[in-house]
Amino acid sequence: MPGAGRPLAGSDDTRQVVARQRMRQIMDCPPGSHGVTVTTIVDRLARQQLNVSRNTVRNWLDEDIERGVAERVTIGFYRLRQAR
Repeated sequence: MPGAGRPLAGSDDTRQVVARQRMRQIMDCPPGSHGVTVTTIVDRLARQQLNVSRNTVRNWLDEDIERGVAERVTIGFYRLRQAR
């Protein structure tokens, strides 16, 4: 499914970078928020013609959690890491 619709000019790498940046914007939840699910991320990206598979989003989330950029709030819910 990646690349379906392809409204953005440029390489697949460019589209992936844009989609990942947009994913992080979607995950920018206010303090106390429950976060967002993988399904929510995939659906919101698809509405913007940034079609990315659930597995790709999960991989990005795992990488961002490892880097300290994102956090798992509860099982299945994610958000950008917030200052403590």
